[in-house]
Amino acid sequence: MRRKLLLNRQGPKRGFDASEMVAFRNIAQYNRAQQMKSDFHRRSVASRFSAAAPTYDHTAKVQLGVALKLMRFFTDVPNPARVLEIGCGTGLLTQLLADRFPGVEIEGIDLAKDLVRMASHRFAGNSNVSLHVADALTYRPGRLSQVIASSSTFHWITPLKDLFRTGAGMLKPD
Repeated sequence: MRRKLLLNRQGPKRGFDASEMVAFRNIAQYNRAQQMKSDFHRRSVASRFSAAAPTYDHTAKVQLGVALKLMRFFTDVPNPARVLEIGCGTGLLTQLLADRFPGVEIEGIDLAKDLVRMASHRFAGNSNVSLHVADALTYRPGRLSQVIASSSTFHWITPLKDLFRTGAGMLKPD
């Protein structure tokens, strides 16, 4: 009889709590289950935000407020050569970044294709802004950025530690 590895959300556990525990035969099986859960979560988030795209801008009052507050941190920042925005959505923060840093290359990514489509219409005449449907955990930009900006996005990304690891690799060293 094979021994089963008992895991909770934090990893291996000696005690048994039926509400938190799931039985796995090995760590590879556990990792596959976690990946499937994460993939499902990303697809679910992308589809829900895409479905909300037509009404997003006029209902995103809180998100706009957060983006405006975030921009206060950029008041004394010299113009970077390039900014990467994670979770660009319809381009609310992207517009604020473009206004604050005129002429700076801004690249925005988002999981929700319909939000990116709306943002692309907003920036159709701006050659400094490029937008892509992409997952922040797996995206590899063609060029590194001096600034990574994001507003009202990180709480949707799991596992968050992977985002910080990936994001660090997207920053241009000083």
